[in-house]
Amino acid sequence: MIRRLQSPYTDPLDYANLGRAVPALAPHLSYSASGYAMLNFKNEQAVRSLNIALLERDFDLHVTFPEDRLCPSVPGRLDYVIFCLELVRQTRVDDAKTAESARMMGLDIGTGASAIYPLLATRFTARSEQECLGPVCMLATDVNAVSLAHARRLVDRNGLSDEIQLFQVDQGGQIFPSDVTEAAETIDFTMCNPPFYSSPEEIASSSAAKELPPFAVCTAAENELITPGGEVAFVGRMIEESVSLGQRKIRWFTSLLGKYSSIAPLVQQLKDKKLYNFHISALPRRGRTVRWVLCWSLQEWRVPPYLVHETLAAEHGAPTPASVPSFPLVRFLSPSVAPLAFIAPTFEPLGGSSVAQELIEMLTTALNELVQPGEIEPALEGSIATEEDGMASDCSVVSRAHRPIAVHITAWRNVWSRQARRAAKAAAPPDPAVLRAAESAAANRPETPMFDVRIEIAASAKGTPRSETSAKAGATTSVMNQPPASDRARPTATYRLEGWWIRGAEAERAALVGLWGFLTRRIGDECWRRTGLGEKHAKEMGRRAQGDDNEEGRGKRRKAE
Repeated sequence: MIRRLQSPYTDPLDYANLGRAVPALAPHLSYSASGYAMLNFKNEQAVRSLNIALLERDFDLHVTFPEDRLCPSVPGRLDYVIFCLELVRQTRVDDAKTAESARMMGLDIGTGASAIYPLLATRFTARSEQECLGPVCMLATDVNAVSLAHARRLVDRNGLSDEIQLFQVDQGGQIFPSDVTEAAETIDFTMCNPPFYSSPEEIASSSAAKELPPFAVCTAAENELITPGGEVAFVGRMIEESVSLGQRKIRWFTSLLGKYSSIAPLVQQLKDKKLYNFHISALPRRGRTVRWVLCWSLQEWRVPPYLVHETLAAEHGAPTPASVPSFPLVRFLSPSVAPLAFIAPTFEPLGGSSVAQELIEMLTTALNELVQPGEIEPALEGSIATEEDGMASDCSVVSRAHRPIAVHITAWRNVWSRQARRAAKAAAPPDPAVLRAAESAAANRPETPMFDVRIEIAASAKGTPRSETSAKAGATTSVMNQPPASDRARPTATYRLEGWWIRGAEAERAALVGLWGFLTRRIGDECWRRTGLGEKHAKEMGRRAQGDDNEEGRGKRRKAE
């Protein structure tokens, strides 16, 4: 498993230590009676000195910030950089086995005078020892010639002119002009911190609506805060332009959002464009500031599960104090990103096995049922992740591994539809037609699979299915043929399977749901059989095992009855 990237600013800053490392900050520090170092965030020079000191000590970056331009907060800006790097890193594991192959190319829209995102992205990765995190190069744009000139001086001063390319773009032109996007073969991610507001009046109205005064002084110029239509209009233009660029040039589009009210219209715009591979995440709180990141992609890698897990954990975790505003995000989950969920009927495991192990056994049996006669290249490939090493063990479809925790399935062609299963059952090697079909399937195997899905097993609280949480999260949840409450023993725990779509084009969602339905029906039937309850259901299972569960078989039964 790849360890997540970490910010050096997870703990409160030690101003005294920073002042000793960068003496230029020391005059701006004051001390309490107990010797605790403090900094006045209402003092503009103190705020500038703090962020200059952080860049110098932690990233060996030597910068100045113009008096009439925004002074970026380094910890918050680094949170966004780490978000983008992690997003790319977690969705290109197969393609990035070495640091060199893990090289990334990013694009910063509206880089400003500080060029803070390109500077942080290049230096953070250069100083990091994380696996699958190679060097980062950045393209950066801005409409303001004065800001761009200062940014270029910072890039040159820090010896990063080979890693960072700067472009001036037209105020009313494209956000992703061709001379910028064609400067790289592929762009792994975009970044943008658009002006939040549409007018000075909106800024005044927003300030008046806040219950508490701002914690720190605002150093931004008006052109850095205001754009026609505000951030919704600006990011909306990004979405429009992404439709043509996203399939061939740019892997992940992202933008920072400063207003919670902006999320709903932008999510709706993505849905209207049928772009369902998106997610909205909250960055770590910095003081009273909350920022969100909207990310979306038109390519095969899906939003990684860890982002959804974080959103669900934040929503259903410990309640926040009444004084802290709550901004729920679960309602914005895309149906293509939320997990498929299945609550397994309760049964007693055999021997010394655990319920999770036996559910994996059932899943293995169902997958092996789909092995095609005479196949040369398997239609389905699987591996089981184990608790001991977190690694996957290869297998024919899936093998039996000790203490399994999840199954990863790669589907190359559809062999689980009713039509495909009937055809496979009707044919058997050494039928020449079957062998020719297998050879043809092997010869015409595509370069990329239909989809990848990771199936995880989780135990919920005693006796209570976790369907409520899944429903709130937008997950597709089913309870398979649970026997009546009066007929079943008190359960010790309820187990559920969650299917996480890892890779695949949006057009393959129906096939993914079809495979999920086949597997969960088989698992549900076997769980039900293990309970020893329900003679009628057992007979139905027997008919299925004999291949009688089709239109012809049902017709014969009706005639017999």
